[in-house]
Amino acid sequence: MDKINKGSTIYDYLVQAVRSGRTEQAKKDLLSSGYMLDSVEAALKEIGVELAPESQVQVSSVAPAPTLTENTEVTAEVVQPTAQTGKTLPNSYAEVSTPKPIEPIATQVVPEVPTAPVKVAPTAPVGAPLQPLPPLPSKPKNHGFLKFLAILIVVLIVLIIGIGGASYYVYGWFIPPIIEKYVPAWIGGTEYSREELFPAMFEHFSDIKSSSFVWTASFRAEPYLDAPRVPEIKYDKLNADKEIYARDVQNINDLRTILYALESRNRYKSPFPVSLGSLNLKLKNAQAFSYTKVGTGFLLKLNIESDAAKYALEKLSPKLFAIGSNTISLTEKNLSDYIYLQGEIQRPSLLAMIDSQKEALGLLSKEVKGSVGFEGAMDINAMKLSTTTLPDGWLKIIGDLALGDSTYNVDVEGISKDNVLFGRINKMPSIPFFGFDLSTIKGKWIQVPSSDLNSSSISALGVTPYASEYNEIARNKALTEEQSLEIFKKAMESGLLRATFITVEPSNEGRLYKYLVAVDAKNLADFYENISKKIEQKYRDKALFKYDKTTSEFMKSDAYLNAMKYLNQAIKLNVWIDPESAQFRKMTLVYKAAAPENYPKADLQAVFETSYSIANVNQKQDIETPENFITTEEVERLISGKTVEQFEMDKQSYAVLSVRKTLAGYRESGRPFPFMLAELTEDFPTTTVKSNLTYHYLDPYGVGPLKEIPNDRYTKLPFIYSSTGEDYRLQYQMRLPKDTGDTSSANSYDNYSSSYLNGQFVEGLNTATSKTMSEEVAKSQKNKSKTR
Repeated sequence: MDKINKGSTIYDYLVQAVRSGRTEQAKKDLLSSGYMLDSVEAALKEIGVELAPESQVQVSSVAPAPTLTENTEVTAEVVQPTAQTGKTLPNSYAEVSTPKPIEPIATQVVPEVPTAPVKVAPTAPVGAPLQPLPPLPSKPKNHGFLKFLAILIVVLIVLIIGIGGASYYVYGWFIPPIIEKYVPAWIGGTEYSREELFPAMFEHFSDIKSSSFVWTASFRAEPYLDAPRVPEIKYDKLNADKEIYARDVQNINDLRTILYALESRNRYKSPFPVSLGSLNLKLKNAQAFSYTKVGTGFLLKLNIESDAAKYALEKLSPKLFAIGSNTISLTEKNLSDYIYLQGEIQRPSLLAMIDSQKEALGLLSKEVKGSVGFEGAMDINAMKLSTTTLPDGWLKIIGDLALGDSTYNVDVEGISKDNVLFGRINKMPSIPFFGFDLSTIKGKWIQVPSSDLNSSSISALGVTPYASEYNEIARNKALTEEQSLEIFKKAMESGLLRATFITVEPSNEGRLYKYLVAVDAKNLADFYENISKKIEQKYRDKALFKYDKTTSEFMKSDAYLNAMKYLNQAIKLNVWIDPESAQFRKMTLVYKAAAPENYPKADLQAVFETSYSIANVNQKQDIETPENFITTEEVERLISGKTVEQFEMDKQSYAVLSVRKTLAGYRESGRPFPFMLAELTEDFPTTTVKSNLTYHYLDPYGVGPLKEIPNDRYTKLPFIYSSTGEDYRLQYQMRLPKDTGDTSSANSYDNYSSSYLNGQFVEGLNTATSKTMSEEVAKSQKNKSKTR
């Protein structure tokens, strides 16, 4: 209770109020200013005692206050909030010049004081108006209920009105979950509660058509602090007797021997034997097999003794065993089956991965650390799979690797625009001993047209698929998204995937909700069995994955639960979501691990961190192509160190070689040589060819159709070609380099370098046939032999 001290301004104010008969009005003024009722009544009681000797006139009631009319001048309080508490206090009495109609003030009655009658001072007649007073002093700060009530009122008002930025931040930090769930979107809320937002994110992945993005990853070794140590996990199912497992391995080897012998008889149209003994095979354990001739076929059985062997065989071929059986049953339909068992007991891939960490962590060094980062933007709105294979975008890759005193840096940029790629190497370590001098192309933009991307040489490296493969991806994209969404929904409903709301964080594009994501391993086995069977039944051969009994059994084991417990301790995954659009915005993953205490480098821990974030979602991405660039052929020439003449001759010889190789394969397929080179782009059976395409013999190789017929490098026109069916003539130009015989600038691994090809062509027109690369060179050599 805040006491009103005698002699204070408030005390004097109450004295005057009592003398003028306006006690109740004064009480209301003070209570509205934040003073406690007990304090005011205590002060009034003290004033009543103080004024008693001044008059013997007992007042049982106060006369009615005068009625205020329209023409009566009134005073009004100018109210201002205090800076510290936010409460409103009377500041001063100011005259209001414009008269206003005011309701009459009701007659107020002062409670009777039986023991001490209140006297009215002679200078203040009963019923006189309350005189203006000096400004009331600011009330001391109150940290109690009133402050809490005031803050709560302010927060609610802000939420209801939705005033700009205040609403934006107050909503994010102060709304309790029960209110947040029902706050409408028009006052800054979202249609999803915090619990609903994470699963809703998966439904909105496909809404993201363009964005800028940043991906980073880093690795380092540091002194041991808090990383979980890699556990020793035993899987009882695999703890079979090594001798029993070794016997299973030998029986599987014998099984392959039997199948090979049976397949040989079938290949030569010989009937299957009545018994295995007639095959005269040297088997280590023939009595382990059961063989029966059934009609024109057979039934071969083998019992697998150890669970470890059965587990490994089921991973290789899930349908090898009948349900609940340890017996392999094979017929003539299984002759081409590949059945194999490793010499050592195999552990599940999850356990094998954890086991391998122990050895890897033993190689840690504080001097080894590295990082890599990707930054860029992508716009799949501009991607039409029927006409192009790549989305528009740009990418920058920066990486560094420290190995003791040596540091390697990578800085590479790429741009994709209208199905044309541009790349630039700013920093890249050269590859020693292979003749690659990257310094000749650093800092230069390189153009890579789509024809180069779809070339067989690029696709063979797995860099990019053909346009037809992109179209296949596009056809399956909707189906894949549908399955993924169904899987994640079920994962959330079953409690398998747990997303715990952490906090609200500001970002450049607004507030984001942060979640900690974990997997409940106890529910994973049942979830896997249910969802895999459902997906397989619904989507059949298009299912993302199918039920596997061996995997399901492993998930129910203590070994699996222990492995998942370790991974949940080692991995921390956070996800940030935009609450307004329910779209993904950021992900971070931190993986910490340390070797067991009895292993080398147990005093260190490995830390792997990666993050991926997107911004500027569905906004126009400004992607510009460079004006100055070089072609991939120029890059090839600059890296090889060849002169322009050498490079052009190499390319011409390779083009002639590819046509001759395909003509040879076309002929080997049982057809006459085509009458037009365009026929080489049509499908024909792939054949194995060995012929003298140049002046040395090549090993056998497979030959198929060309994707396109190359032109003459010098004339820029098609090769001159004619065919009799039994042979052909292919005419082309050749320009010999001036530095004939100089091999210093050519790569030693290039079989078609100018130093090798110099003696195989003549300057000008050359004619190739099925027997020679150049008739002109052959005639010249024949003439030389005659002169000898």
